[in-house]
Amino acid sequence: MSIPKPASPSAAAVVRLTVPADPESLFVVRTVVAGIGAEADLTIDDLDDLSIAAEEATLTLMSHGGAEIELAATTVPGEVAITVSSDGDASAWPPADLASSISWRVLTGLADEVDLAGANGRPGLSFRKRSGPR
Repeated sequence: MSIPKPASPSAAAVVRLTVPADPESLFVVRTVVAGIGAEADLTIDDLDDLSIAAEEATLTLMSHGGAEIELAATTVPGEVAITVSSDGDASAWPPADLASSISWRVLTGLADEVDLAGANGRPGLSFRKRSGPR
């Protein structure tokens, strides 16, 4: 897999992925996210953190309902920003128990920044991972 390189080192590259809201899609999500992180020059440890965070965000949205999950990643050297959203019920987002869930604790423990914002009014989670120590 090759991610388009930005025109300049400061320009961002954007990758979009849409998968069925099915646990069998997690392998695809993890693989694509690891490739995105590698292209952004994240360390091996940061790649692992990014992949696990993407999986947790995806699982959280899968449990919320909907037929598909969309992942949008923006990269610059040393940093990846990801938004995972679903076509589930936006009026019920976020779930009342999200802040006390294990998935939320894993996500906030691995990512440098986390937000409950989705894309285009859809339920979602956004997070950012930078290379190196926090």
